[in-house]
Amino acid sequence: MKTTKRCSVCKEEKPADLDHFQRDRHNLPSKLTASCKACRSVTRINRYRNVERETMKLVQELATVYGDPLVDPDPMLSMFMGFVRRAKQICGHEESSE
Repeated sequence: MKTTKRCSVCKEEKPADLDHFQRDRHNLPSKLTASCKACRSVTRINRYRNVERETMKLVQELATVYGDPLVDPDPMLSMFMGFVRRAKQICGHEESSE
């Protein structure tokens, strides 16, 4: 009789072998991972997509703050000039363009 193991993610009973689960030396009773290979694969793909999505958000935020490096060759100068324009608006030296 072949032993089975329940995946901690999908809750399906699967044969407790290396075809369905990966090896885990730290899991002493079975020496297999708690989740099956299929669930681990989906988790890995989702984690990669989330990291990619968060990276794109960060790039967009940096582009709005510092300017797009492909459009603006000197984003620090543009940022400084933006501060100068805003300071003039606050002091009343220049009309607001908003």
